[in-house]
Amino acid sequence: MSNQQIRKFTEGSNVKNITQFLQRLYELDAEIFAGRPRDLITLIDYWNQYQKFDSTLELYEHDIRNKLTETTERTEHILKSSSEIRIAVEKLALAISITHKRTISIAELPSSDPDSLDPTRILTDWSLKEINSLLRLAIFDPATYERVRFHHRSVQEYLAACRLKYLTNKGMSVNERFSLLFSERYNISVVLPSMRSIAAWLSLHDREIRKELMKREPETLLSCGDPGSLPIEIRTELLKHFIELYSEGTSRGINIPLSQVAKLSHPELKPAIEHFWRKGYRNDDVRELLLEIIWTGKIQGCSTLLKEAIYDQLIPVEDRLIALKAVDATGDIALLNSIIDDIIHQPSLWPDKFIFYFSEEFFPPVFFQYMIYLF
Repeated sequence: MSNQQIRKFTEGSNVKNITQFLQRLYELDAEIFAGRPRDLITLIDYWNQYQKFDSTLELYEHDIRNKLTETTERTEHILKSSSEIRIAVEKLALAISITHKRTISIAELPSSDPDSLDPTRILTDWSLKEINSLLRLAIFDPATYERVRFHHRSVQEYLAACRLKYLTNKGMSVNERFSLLFSERYNISVVLPSMRSIAAWLSLHDREIRKELMKREPETLLSCGDPGSLPIEIRTELLKHFIELYSEGTSRGINIPLSQVAKLSHPELKPAIEHFWRKGYRNDDVRELLLEIIWTGKIQGCSTLLKEAIYDQLIPVEDRLIALKAVDATGDIALLNSIIDDIIHQPSLWPDKFIFYFSEEFFPPVFFQYMIYLF
């Protein structure tokens, strides 16, 4: 379902506080869990019961529980407990991630396809019938002939991280975990690209992985997983590592998805933003991240920083616009009025793109407020 279809379906359903429901759904990037009407109905039921979605992590768990218990014409009864079923899908998720397979075979005979995982080699204590019944659960989608894949790759990566968390609790060594997630290439410490999301999810529970990920690629912990589930002190440490690594030199083109920045953002990050502003402001990647944190988190008391960025003619106009959006989001009417006054009386300060955006987004409401302010 598209976002428009999700909205239309929701408006036709018995949803408490529809606006808040949709806003929170989009904030958490939860549209992937509303791809089918049946999925959206379960989200609506959850919302109506609790009136909140606390985190992306919570939604992943809700979706997995739902898909492992949902019954359709495709599903068959499995004589296994819910915990055994959960363990089985976690094993398959980790196996696919490690072997780089694309699908899982559901044929009665083992597959010779190098791109398809043979589940009998992973679920050795399951019968063929039980395995094939498992692969008909809603968490899997049909792929090519006699093949299935996980319904969402992001869910597969989350489940793989859950399996690594379990193995860690059972005694898996730090070196073993590092060998799965990290590598040294040309004397550069990197995170294996195929394991980035898994490393980010695991970092929520694994201090050693989190420390190493911050040291190697802090942007991965920002871009993947659920940074909103990290404690404030860990988020502050994450920002520190990002700024220490990237504040020097030119832009590296790091683009953290805005939805992920919104998950990270929190009013309690204000002291950290003020502390890191001077050190990282001149780097495009750092400045953009700090401005987006203020904007998406509607963090109050940052007027001085925002004004500096808005009036800075040496930085890209896109960053000046992010600062403007942050001013609007935080409801700083005094600064908005000051900007309007300078747009009118000092037009040379503002690029055409800035003027166009300001006029399109803020006229007439803010200009009416400005007229009231004048009189």
